[in-house]
Amino acid sequence: MDDYEHEVTHRPAEKIVLPTAPRASLSTQINEDRIPREPPFTAYIANLSYDINTEDVYKFFGKLKISKVRLLRDGDSETGRLKGFGYADFEDRER
Repeated sequence: MDDYEHEVTHRPAEKIVLPTAPRASLSTQINEDRIPREPPFTAYIANLSYDINTEDVYKFFGKLKISKVRLLRDGDSETGRLKGFGYADFEDRER
């Protein structure tokens, strides 16, 4: 047998299950008790593009009343690379 000749054995394919989000996060129902009744109404926003800016966040939420958007950065708060997450502060609880 040459150095490059190997006997190939076939074995059954192994089933791999990838992790998914918890079932609770997939639900469309919102538990109103978990939303604060008094300000601040802060939403954690994640999986953001590294080239997003605050205006993009304001546009995404459209007519909702946002008082402040904070996009976190590495290093310098003005020129550092975005971390891909941030926070949006809403003026009220309206959807």
